[in-house]
Amino acid sequence: MIRILLALLVVAFVTAVAIAATGDAGAASVSWLGWRIDTTASAALVTVVFGALVATLIWQLLLWFLAAPSRAARARAETRRREGAESLARGFVAVAAGAGTDARRLAQKAADYIDDQPALVRVLAASAAEAAGDEPAAMAAYNAMLGFPELR
Repeated sequence: MIRILLALLVVAFVTAVAIAATGDAGAASVSWLGWRIDTTASAALVTVVFGALVATLIWQLLLWFLAAPSRAARARAETRRREGAESLARGFVAVAAGAGTDARRLAQKAADYIDDQPALVRVLAASAAEAAGDEPAAMAAYNAMLGFPELR
């Protein structure tokens, strides 16, 4: 859109220069609400092009402001996804290192952030309970995973 606008601006400028370069620039007259404006044709053309440019910029600014809530929602969702993925990865590292309490904390944090990968969160929670030495919680987590076909 910017390229089209710039091309139109260049064409209007060249036209205005061509009109002004001829000896007779022509005349433009506008009457509106009792007001009368008399000017040359090139000045009127430059004014119209500048007005169109300002109107386009105001329209784009308005669209940018109206899209701000959806941009903010996408940014929040991306932040939550990134935080969840980081918690999930750090949780699996903690399980591998044998740090059960840290793994359980990170599993809970991942469960709070991640909505689209519940299987990985459940595997991390079960592994974290096992690494923490909480056998009843680990058994309960593994048994709860049997209810999901993708985790069997």
